[in-house]
Amino acid sequence: MLIFELFANGRWNEVGRCLPGQAPGSMSDTQNGVRHIFLFKCIGEQSTIYRLAPGIDVEVEKSRLVPTPLEDSEVVATLRAGESTTITFKTDKAGDAGRIIRFRHV
Repeated sequence: MLIFELFANGRWNEVGRCLPGQAPGSMSDTQNGVRHIFLFKCIGEQSTIYRLAPGIDVEVEKSRLVPTPLEDSEVVATLRAGESTTITFKTDKAGDAGRIIRFRHV
């Protein structure tokens, strides 16, 4: 299982999970005028975080449609049990400081 947590108020707060077989989760990141989409998914014994190649994405309610194939994307991290990585996301909602997200595979 992949757990993602937001660092706020001096501690990590769980904000979501991806289980094996579920659709990937996604977050957008805009830095230096360039927008990227990150996809993350759990495939059982490991979880993978991708930065998609620049392209078009469409948000529809709670879903994001991304036509970019994963094989054209950068693998940011591959996590196994007990491993984690952090990424700072800057979005229109996060303000100048961005949001620090930790991804943990358990």
